[in-house]
Amino acid sequence: MISGYEHNAVYRPLIERRLREGLQLRVINSTLFDREDAVKAFDRALDASCGLCACTMVSNVFGNILPVEEIGKMCTERGIRFIVDASQAAGSLAVDVKKLKADIVCMPGHKGLLGPGGTGLMLLCSDVFPKPLHFGGTGGDSASPYQPEIIPERYESGTLNVAGICGLHAGISYLQNQRSEIYSHEQRLIKTLRYALKTFPDITVYGSDSEPSGSLLSFTVCGRDSEAIGMELAQRGIAVRAGLHCAPLAHRCVGTDSGGTVRVSVCGENTEAEVTRFCRALWTILMRK
Repeated sequence: MISGYEHNAVYRPLIERRLREGLQLRVINSTLFDREDAVKAFDRALDASCGLCACTMVSNVFGNILPVEEIGKMCTERGIRFIVDASQAAGSLAVDVKKLKADIVCMPGHKGLLGPGGTGLMLLCSDVFPKPLHFGGTGGDSASPYQPEIIPERYESGTLNVAGICGLHAGISYLQNQRSEIYSHEQRLIKTLRYALKTFPDITVYGSDSEPSGSLLSFTVCGRDSEAIGMELAQRGIAVRAGLHCAPLAHRCVGTDSGGTVRVSVCGENTEAEVTRFCRALWTILMRK
């Protein structure tokens, strides 16, 4: 079982298992950004037929924060394994595995954790130890023909990406004492951006004005192609992501799957001046119909 906001990194492996093994997959859709409705939808669906639930903390398309703590509590009470995708949360939001009540929490290193590409974390938070995807030399227990059972060697076949691991460590170390300040700064920028965009003609901004969110938002322009808007912004030196964002389920859930959205992301290094520059550039594009 997964939420209707999952990235293809979660969705596609499950589809593959469904094709290979006949896995039963259920997608739980809920009212747009309504946390209470999401909790009720999962409460109805998490029954004895469910063996595993996976849910993202923050939508990589719309920035809405899903009620993962409530979902985790329900999974624990009902004996259902729970996996959390913290890709868009780690580095900004607190990822407290005890509060999440998750069996596994996964996140890439190259986003909010400020690490290099090709790095990431899989936090094993209970007695669940997944089968390795790769088998081979691990640098220890060389006489055995079997993959080691001990963690982390069980998952460390081949030469480790030591440089990447060191870079990820540096990013996490930098964030340890600044995460709250970075998140507050990101929220100020997102709120400024959200309020500004809502004054623009023909724009729909997705998400809640009152609920906390991740460090991104999505919008569409009536009658204009999202990817064309993204290209015009790129020509002005502004990088956004347009289209389906590797998350067709989320767009299907919200109704933007025909053309996707324009997604704007901020980080701790962005400034109010850059938000103003973005808004001016977008205004210029919108006026050139």
